[in-house]
Amino acid sequence: MKDLFRKYILPIILAAILYPYIRTLRVRIVDSSLRPLKKGHLKSYIYAHYHEDIPVVALHHAYANTICTMASRSKDGELISRVLTLLGFKMVRGSTRHFGAQVLGQIQESFHQGKTLAWAVDGPKGPRHQVKEGVVFLAKKFQKPIVPVAAASQGKWVFQKSWDQMWFPYPFSKTVIVFGDPILESTTAEHIQMALADLKQKATSYLL
Repeated sequence: MKDLFRKYILPIILAAILYPYIRTLRVRIVDSSLRPLKKGHLKSYIYAHYHEDIPVVALHHAYANTICTMASRSKDGELISRVLTLLGFKMVRGSTRHFGAQVLGQIQESFHQGKTLAWAVDGPKGPRHQVKEGVVFLAKKFQKPIVPVAAASQGKWVFQKSWDQMWFPYPFSKTVIVFGDPILESTTAEHIQMALADLKQKATSYLL
């Protein structure tokens, strides 16, 4: 009975709570001149963001049906996957540390469908804000530009004890999501790390 609740009932409850909650936010989108978020745009990207920004970046794209992302095969990953599937995301299940043929195949299929891959660059366990090589590998493998993304909010709850200090904005708070210029697939993890650090500062400055 407990497994039934966690697999089927709890995801529905969370999705039903999270979507109305995210709609209360006063979200401002700041994107590059190339406008990767333009409605109807069919070009696929890899959105590179910090693990801490997952709630805002993910929930803002709820029901857009344009985003693919990954969740682990753990129990927590299963719950996350079910919630995000209900919110319109295509989920890839696997490890960010070992890109097996099955994982790469699912990502490739998503790109063929015109979806964009959202990737937490410092996940799954940190160190916080340290970009790992996975996003660079995927960009080169599939020849996709990387679009750095960062978010900030005027008021927020922060999970101080978590390695990533994940946060949720207060309801009705002013929130900014900044999309940088696409970075070519020949880039490095260091380049992406500098771009994300710059975007995070910009996102915070837009709140002043």
